[in-house]
Amino acid sequence: MTKENWHKAIRHFLMPEHIKRSLANAACRGKQRYANRGGSSSYASTSFKEVMLYISVCIYISILYLKAYSKGRNGHLPLYKHFKHFVQTF
Repeated sequence: MTKENWHKAIRHFLMPEHIKRSLANAACRGKQRYANRGGSSSYASTSFKEVMLYISVCIYISILYLKAYSKGRNGHLPLYKHFKHFVQTF
């Protein structure tokens, strides 16, 4: 931030209108009984969700691949059923 922008920000925060509005907002926040848990997710939470989605898609594609290319022989279960059971117990 440039020096001039810093001066603009400081002048804004020192204005009587801003101070009055800030005090009113602080009083309003003080009356809230519960903390606000809504809003955007943190970076860590969003990243975790994206990784979990990626993993679930990979598992789904793997199951489809194994289902398409494996066949049960000699009374044994097809390979994808073993894999699906492993994923469900994981």
